[in-house]
Amino acid sequence: MSYKIIIDSDQHKFSSSHFIVGHEKCGRIHGHNFSLSVEISGPLDETNYFVVDFIDVKNAIKDEIDKLDHRLLIPAQSKDIVIEETEDNYNFSFLGKNYSIPKGDVYMLPLPAVSSEMLAKHFYDVIAPKFEGYKIKVTIGESASSFAEYGD
Repeated sequence: MSYKIIIDSDQHKFSSSHFIVGHEKCGRIHGHNFSLSVEISGPLDETNYFVVDFIDVKNAIKDEIDKLDHRLLIPAQSKDIVIEETEDNYNFSFLGKNYSIPKGDVYMLPLPAVSSEMLAKHFYDVIAPKFEGYKIKVTIGESASSFAEYGD
């Protein structure tokens, strides 16, 4: 048997815009109010009798959310997007569309696409190394009824 903690709070929501290259509707820049939930399973710490400290998990989540909140999320590893960086802007293009966005309005994600599934994996990749030896599942919601999960 193992124990599980779940972090699911209004404090772990973020608003970002993105696009999905080649998708008829989602290929246009649009936004979501994303929600994030993290589950961590494992044995109890024999000193404090908890799996991991809630505060440590909340801080790991918040640190990453703060980077993405109110930004245009661009998949830096996309094979379909040409990205050029100037002193002040990111210029990018795909499928005949050309954009120039101030750097402060953008967060470049190390992903091939910015789907909810890839965002869940991104948060997993950020959080999991901080809690080695535990099973972790990350859930991203992009609406009240649409969620993606990644994890153990």
